[in-house]
Amino acid sequence: MFGPRSGYSSKDAVAHTEMKARQDGQDAAGELEKRDLKKELLEKEAKHFSSKPNLLAAKQLKVSRL
Repeated sequence: MFGPRSGYSSKDAVAHTEMKARQDGQDAAGELEKRDLKKELLEKEAKHFSSKPNLLAAKQLKVSRL
């Protein structure tokens, strides 16, 4: 009466068996080694805070409290 099922469900199938390779420009490990991420971050922060003087004061206040 009870035995192995003869049906097969899609939920029983193996999924996601292959990884996709990164293409050029998608920040592969080799590309990240060539970039100066800290410099990029500081430049972006400077640009952002220069356009918002109130945020610059708040950031400086937080830094001085640390």
